[in-house]
Formats: sequence, C-alpha cells, structure tokens
Amino acid sequence: MVGIIDCIIVGYVGQDLKRFIPDDGSPPWGTFSVGVTVRKEAPTIWFNVSVNAKNYEFCDQYLKKGMMVLVKGPVNAKAYMSKEEKPQASLQIVGFQITILNWKDQNAQVPGESDSGDTLPGIENEASVPRESGDDENFL
Repeated sequence: MVGIIDCIIVGYVGQDLKRFIPDDGSPPWGTFSVGVTVRKEAPTIWFNVSVNAKNYEFCDQYLKKGMMVLVKGPVNAKAYMSKEEKPQASLQIVGFQITILNWKDQNAQVPGESDSGDTLPGIENEASVPRESGDDENFL
C-alpha cells in the first residue's frame, strides 16, 4: 500500500526563497529552509521546504528569513554522505500550505490588510489553501 505522510511544522525561516524559473516555460518553484527547535537544549531540526507554482508567488513576495511559519505537506527523509564521509540525513517537505505566523514582526504589509492595519473582510492568505487532489503527482 502506498501512502503519503503529511507533516505540520512550525518554525523560523532560515533562508530566503531560492527561486527556480525553468527555461522551458514550466511554472516556477522554489525552496527555503525552516528550523524547528523542540526544546531549548535540543539541537535545531532543519527542514528543506519546496513550493510549487501555486505557493511560489506568495512566498516570493512575502516570505523572509526570520519569519515564523507553519508548513503543511508530505514529508520525505533522505540519507546521504557528507563531504567528511559522515552519514547525514535531510528532511524535505513539499509545502502545500504555508502560513506566516508573525506578520507584525516584519515590515511587509499583510495580504488583506489596508495601510492602516485594518483587516479587510473576506480576504485570506491565498497560500493557506488546502491542496487539491492530484497536486502530489504534478509537483516538479
């Protein structure tokens, strides 16, 4: 039986979005890292997050290093050998839902807010939309 494991993480963006715009006209996509610390004494767990065209524009416009985000999507672990020949692992999430949790700490204007900071009714974060059936197969 084949299945997808969805994961939800809350952490801080460790690097700005790396943009990938294919020459063949395919939709753009990007990656960024999120650090999650479970306890003060514990080491930070780093996740590589990939976003497809649906969330790429939102992340490109608003996501900045240091922002607290919630990321939801399927998770994948990969093992590899470091340059020092030590076994390493990376955790990767395809970010189908990206929600920025600390807008007020940044200088960017929140989507759906006016210049005065008042929330406009009926406008939500367009990147916080549940994924559609078939998105898993169509990413990258």
